[in-house]
Amino acid sequence: MPEEDLIKMIKDCFHDVVYPGDDYLMRTDIYDYDVPKYYELLHGRSWEDVLEMLLKFELSELLFYQHIDIWMTAKARHYYMPTFLILILEYKADIFAENFIFSLKPRKKSELGYRQFTSLLKLLTTQQQKVVAMTVLKWCSDSEFFESTIQFWRQKL
Repeated sequence: MPEEDLIKMIKDCFHDVVYPGDDYLMRTDIYDYDVPKYYELLHGRSWEDVLEMLLKFELSELLFYQHIDIWMTAKARHYYMPTFLILILEYKADIFAENFIFSLKPRKKSELGYRQFTSLLKLLTTQQQKVVAMTVLKWCSDSEFFESTIQFWRQKL
């Protein structure tokens, strides 16, 4: 499928997801010195506005935000999911895409990130899971590093 068609599907699938509110952007159970900068990027902005900003960044600026989704709440990750999906399709920044797709790896209960992953998965509709799967598979179709991620998302098609 051409990227333009997939991007349109992403936009269509996420068009009715509501902004989570400023108090629900960043996780409060952990903290990092970069969180205020992440919050500043997202605060009061639509996913479309954040996407537009990130697409204008130089690679070095974009890489500062490569772990932003780790610090976001599940509701914020759900709302901003189209930003990240479209960004990895359009910007083609491998390290950013790798980190984001790694965050979509299914986790075991004993693994770090399990709660964040399952919380996000519960929020995604069937159609949203499908476009996530299509994006993941388009970006890392045969990478051994992402084998479990590929297998998991392939089942969502």
